[in-house]
Amino acid sequence: MIIRGESPLKVSAPEWDPTVVRLATNFWEEVTQGKAQFQIVDDPLQAHAVLKFAEIAEGFCAIYQTNNISRTGLVILTNISFRRQPASCSEARVIAHELGHTLIGLLGDTKGHTPTVYGDVMMVSAVALASSPVLREVANFIWSYPPGTPIID
Repeated sequence: MIIRGESPLKVSAPEWDPTVVRLATNFWEEVTQGKAQFQIVDDPLQAHAVLKFAEIAEGFCAIYQTNNISRTGLVILTNISFRRQPASCSEARVIAHELGHTLIGLLGDTKGHTPTVYGDVMMVSAVALASSPVLREVANFIWSYPPGTPIID
């Protein structure tokens, strides 16, 4: 299910360099033309997404677990766990990729990954904090609806 969430989307990342987190959130604010706004909060209990370091299976930089998405879309609690090493797993592009899945709403049948030819942040092995015309169109389509609107059930 894809539900248009509320804005600002609150992100808690106490272990992270705030500059790196802000690069990732600024990316989505720009892609959605300001429709999706983010707020960095200290208290994980006040956040829609909690970024943390954890032991992750080999071959992955991050995983996410969504604990609660309400039918109204107004409650989203996602834990996003990141591998501490290699350092490339701590880059803004990895944070942006996971936020794209969990908060922007890029889930769907393809698990929210764009084809490699697009060269954007939602590719399976994204190498850049970049958008594509298709990514912009989809994100703006989702964020053109009022908060809580089920886009795809």
